[in-house]
Amino acid sequence: DVLQQANNYFPEAEAAAAEFRQLVMGGAADSGGLLEALIKQTAGDPGLRVRILPINIMGTQLRRYDYHPREVFLSEALRRPQRIFHLLVQLALIQQTGFITDLI
Repeated sequence: DVLQQANNYFPEAEAAAAEFRQLVMGGAADSGGLLEALIKQTAGDPGLRVRILPINIMGTQLRRYDYHPREVFLSEALRRPQRIFHLLVQLALIQQTGFITDLI
């Protein structure tokens, strides 16, 4: 009901996403290097290591977060846009938990 009522648009979330994109991309219009920029950003803050792992290791998992060594594993089965999406989802879950909880 909430999603339909808001028509899947939450201005606060859109503003936070735009701010994060500006931080990561620094005003670059081209998103061709977005995955590399995201991986570089995660290494600095919040200090995560991102690894692309073979399908035979990941199995049916597309993304996994290992809390203690602070590593995000992405399956090689994912295409580039999917890797970006999964990395962004994981970053949101780590960095924006309070914001997401308040929004919900």
